[in-house]
Formats: sequence, C-alpha cells, structure tokens
Amino acid sequence: MKTSKRIILMAALTFAACLVVSAQEVQSGIPSYDNLQSSAMDALNRQEYKTAYNTYCLMDSVYSITSADYMSIMYFMWLTHAYNPGSEAEKRVMFRAANSKWFDMKYLEREAADYGVDSLDYWDELVAIVSPRGYQDTVYQNRLLEMKRAEQALRNIVGNGSQNEDSLKTALREVETRNEAELKQLIAERGFPTLTRVGPLCNDFATYIAQYMSKEFKQWYFKEALAAIDNGDYNDGKIVHDIVDREDIGRENLNETYREQLKTMCDEDQRLRHLLPKDGTWPDSLRREIQKTDSLNIVRLQELIDQYGFPTYDNVGHQGVNDASLLAQHSEPEFLHWFLEHAKPAADNGNFDLIWIAYMTDRDLVHQGKPQLYGTQLTTIDGITAFDPIEDIEHLDERRASMGLGSIASYMAIYGMTELLVHPIKQ
Repeated sequence: MKTSKRIILMAALTFAACLVVSAQEVQSGIPSYDNLQSSAMDALNRQEYKTAYNTYCLMDSVYSITSADYMSIMYFMWLTHAYNPGSEAEKRVMFRAANSKWFDMKYLEREAADYGVDSLDYWDELVAIVSPRGYQDTVYQNRLLEMKRAEQALRNIVGNGSQNEDSLKTALREVETRNEAELKQLIAERGFPTLTRVGPLCNDFATYIAQYMSKEFKQWYFKEALAAIDNGDYNDGKIVHDIVDREDIGRENLNETYREQLKTMCDEDQRLRHLLPKDGTWPDSLRREIQKTDSLNIVRLQELIDQYGFPTYDNVGHQGVNDASLLAQHSEPEFLHWFLEHAKPAADNGNFDLIWIAYMTDRDLVHQGKPQLYGTQLTTIDGITAFDPIEDIEHLDERRASMGLGSIASYMAIYGMTELLVHPIKQ
C-alpha cells in the first residue's frame, strides 16, 4: 500500500495543473463528470485516497470512465488495485486502461514491477493488447520535456515586474525560435507527437510548446492535431480546441483587407494610450490626439461595417473581433451601445467573444449611470483607483465566470489592489 500511495501522490501532483474543471451539474442532482473528476483530484492532492477511490467509483457507475480520459482511468486503475486487488473490478479497469493509446509496453512493465500484476491470470491478454504498440519514443519524450521546461521557466518570470523585463522577453523569443526549429526537426525525423508515439504527458508538452510558435507553424501543427484527434491519437483537451478557436484554424474565407484595416486602427489606438502616464492623468495635448484618433477610427469602423458586414469570427477571425471591439470600447456612448446590440446576437451564436460582451456591457451601463454587471470598469478619482458601482457583488464571480472572465481577485491583482474598492453611486 505504501508504494501505491507514493505513486498515486506523485502522479496527482504531476497532472493536477492539466485538469480542466466544469461547473455544470446534471439534472438528477449528481455532480457532473467534470465536477466529480475535480473532486477526485482534490482528494488525491490531500492524500485522501479512499475518498478519491469512492469518487472514481461513483464517476464510473454514473458516467463510465472511458480510456479516452487517460488521467481518470489511470488513477482509477491504481486505486482499484490498492483497495480492491484481484477483483473483477480491477480486471475491467485494467483492460480499459490497456486499450488506451497512452498505455505502451514500458508502462505495462512498470505496472508489473510496481504491483506484480504479471501474476494475474489475464496478464497474457493484456500483453496481447499492448504489445503491438511496442515502446514509446523516450528520446522524443525527453526532448519535449526539456523544451517545455525551458519555455515555461522564462514565461513564468516574464510579466512579474522584473527589472530585466526586456532582456527576459528577448530570451523567451530566442527559446521559442529554438523550440520551433527543434520540434520541426523532431517531427520530420520521428513523426508527429501523438499519444501512441510520446504518451499523454508529452503529448500535452507538445501542445504547450506549439501554441507559442509562429502563426504559420501553429496553423499547420494544430490542423495535424485535429486530424490525430479524429483518429483518437491526440489528447482531445480544452486547450487544443481553445488554440484552434483562437488562431482561427480551419476558418476559411476570412476577409484579410477588413482584418488588416482593423489591426492598423487598433495599433494606433494602443500606441497613443501606451504614452499615457502611469499615474492615470491625461495630458491635454495627448488627450486631444487620442480623442481625434478615436473619432476617425469610429468613422472608418462604421464604413468598414457598412461595406463588409458586422465583424464576427466568420469574417475577421478572433483578432479582428478583438480589434473591432477595442475600437468600439473607446467610442462615444451611442456608437458603443449600437455596436454592443449587434454583437450580442453574434455572441449567442458562438460567433463573437463573450469577454468583449462583458466589457462593453459594463461600459454601456456606466455610460447610463447604472451599476456594472461584471466588474470590468475602474475609474481614478482624486488619485484613488476604484471600481465603478457594481450590481450584486455577492454573485459577481459567478457572472464573471459565465462570460469567460477570471475571478475579481485576479483582475484586482492586475491593478495592485488588495481589496475591492468601489466608488459610491452618484446621486
């Protein structure tokens, strides 16, 4: 049992950061699959192994843990061996694990060494299932691990206010360039990093590395990843679909002229605002220049909308929607309200960014003298930066989560705020 606990704990700590949790509940009142998965992981991290085992048993009885959920099936297999060894239940979960593409001969041999499962009467059947896959590519795995560590080590530092921020960003770009060249070479020499070839953990490493590479390579890489997912040989995780969505991979007929003009206007908008002093003041000359640019941008944005249609994922992609929304956010109240009302139906159809709906909704409400809903708008008055009035603060984080926003605490941290300061409602 000691060995089992040690291995389970190490695995839990290794994979904990990769878990994606959903808050959806099934109508029967039983927690959703994702919530049970999260509860089991929490129990593992607390070393409450019996609780984790019972949670996985509930997951399996209600939803049936599949071999595609490699993390859950792995933990369930280990825990079943610890609490119900030699049982029919262990046999069933062992066979489901063996049918997963991440389960290669090396892994099976490790199970034999750790648990002595090679003495079970169905060992030969397990070997027959797994042996055609042979052994995963350990050279490939080690290189992916080194590349991911190099990338993440610098990325964790960048953005933390270091005095060497510029040199760190330069070093990060160099690592990204080097990683891209090496991943291209590995793929050319050893094949695409599928579950069969490198296993689930290193498959996730490859996804992590690839998302920071050049646009051209990302487009190619994630199209290949989608094809591998269709073949059941790549981790079909949220991160992959988020990247595919964000990078507009597979979207055809995007209007490049429209996109380029939105980007040009947005770049000028941001260039001027980056010149603003950090104390929140607006020097008169710069304020006038920003106001002039905002007015010209909105006139041009309206012309583009009249010519090409309202900006959505389908015609300008994610970056185009982001650029158009930023321009609208800095427009006069009347245009912002008009833009928001046209964006809402697109968002309802999954064709517009919910986060921008939240930001524009809050600013539109503030313009009307009403409390905001999502806590995105702050104002500096007499040197004090605080949130504009917020509706029903008790349920603020729930509303933020529904729009894809992080917690209000994480948002406050961006502004160096340690407590939720809210300006009083103007009478």
